[in-house]
Amino acid sequence: IRDRSIATNSPITCNAQFVDLNTIQVKTYPCEYTTTFQDRTSRKENIITICTKGMEDELTFVLNKINDYKIQEDSDILVVDDRPTNNNIETICKQKKASYLKITNSLI
Repeated sequence: IRDRSIATNSPITCNAQFVDLNTIQVKTYPCEYTTTFQDRTSRKENIITICTKGMEDELTFVLNKINDYKIQEDSDILVVDDRPTNNNIETICKQKKASYLKITNSLI
């Protein structure tokens, strides 16, 4: 299995819209997104996408079950880490040989 990493060289800038609950008005704020992608796929026909925000124990449980039932023999696994606060999910993905996509955003 190859381990390739791709990171955006510069953040992607866009506008994010939020509802101000005090005025019930939609407000637009500039926002930056950055991504990191570590590809450990083998180009199988099927891909399983697991989205998470934290929940390391639950992810480990699911990936262990995928391994127990030999699902990775027929499918690649992609874990999408939504606004991580640490690198625990990335570490789990390395251990379990799952591809990893980290997405972070921040208002500017």
